[in-house]
Amino acid sequence: MNLYDKAHELSRALRESPEFQEWKRSRAGIDAETESKRMLDEFRGRQSRRCSRR
Repeated sequence: MNLYDKAHELSRALRESPEFQEWKRSRAGIDAETESKRMLDEFRGRQSRRCSRR
């Protein structure tokens, strides 16, 4: 099996993992709530700006 096939196998395993499935459900819940999405986007923006100043 070559590296390309292994990378796809890993990608598939990660997408099917319970942790990723839970993350997808959580993300869909946040995206469905406008205020929650706005707050998360604002937090990430602040976090990004803070990290880029270092």
